[in-house]
Amino acid sequence: MLERETDTMIRTLTERTIGSAKSLALKDALAANIPAGIKAYLHCEVTRWMQDDLREANHFASFRFTTPFVHKLTSTYTRTLALEYIFTREAFVTAMENAVHFVENYLCRPQWTLEHFLFEKSDRVSLIELQTKFEYLAHYLYYAKLIEGFMQQKGWQEIGVRDFRSLLTKIDDQIVKQHNPKELAQLTRPIFEFLLLKSEISNTPVSIKPLMVFFEDKKMTASKEYIERICHIRGWEQLTIEQLGEILKDLPSRMSNKFDPMLEADAGVGSAEENQRRPSIPPQREPDRVPVETFTA
Repeated sequence: MLERETDTMIRTLTERTIGSAKSLALKDALAANIPAGIKAYLHCEVTRWMQDDLREANHFASFRFTTPFVHKLTSTYTRTLALEYIFTREAFVTAMENAVHFVENYLCRPQWTLEHFLFEKSDRVSLIELQTKFEYLAHYLYYAKLIEGFMQQKGWQEIGVRDFRSLLTKIDDQIVKQHNPKELAQLTRPIFEFLLLKSEISNTPVSIKPLMVFFEDKKMTASKEYIERICHIRGWEQLTIEQLGEILKDLPSRMSNKFDPMLEADAGVGSAEENQRRPSIPPQREPDRVPVETFTA
């Protein structure tokens, strides 16, 4: 998606964690200044490695790891012990690369990533498998909350890929319906924070490419095309989250228009430098857990 930026991010995060050392404990990596999504991925990966080893141990062969009681005990044990795991440098660098690619994909195209991540081995997954993999996620937590809640309400112990895909679409439809343009722009905050590697993102732009992937993943074609048109007219290749909110504010009245002859006038055609000086709305941090009050499947 952004190969050069991704490579730079991997180098930066590697320097912030293992640096030039030959080994690193997971607990020390989690204490470093790295994104929450990276921490969640690393912790879950080490936990998974330990659980796989445990299942293959001779004395554990008779346990049914899919039963809730055994699953809960082994998960608690391995997740706690994982903090003491010591990475070799090679293993850590590989894990960091995988983490960056996973988090970047998930933040920019959550529907696509979730489907491929959860159903990589089968077209059906159990509720326990679903809950385990949802622990890899640090953002857009409403997906896990709503899907788990729906399955428990229906008494489902597993779900197929088609039903899962349908639920994701309905969740995002509700998200779009219940939020105004400014709030929709704030949904992209995790993308900004991840790409910029900081939580203070006011007036700091990122490439429009990952933002367009985000709206495309949510099937928000009109929004995506409108933003692209405005950016093309203004000569912008990057956007701040404030500018994104301003552009989306004008979208509702034009969503049904295939072509608007007044678009260029409203878009403020001019040099990129002139348009960058346009006033923007003040930043406002929104919670990661987006409330969805009327979700039905």
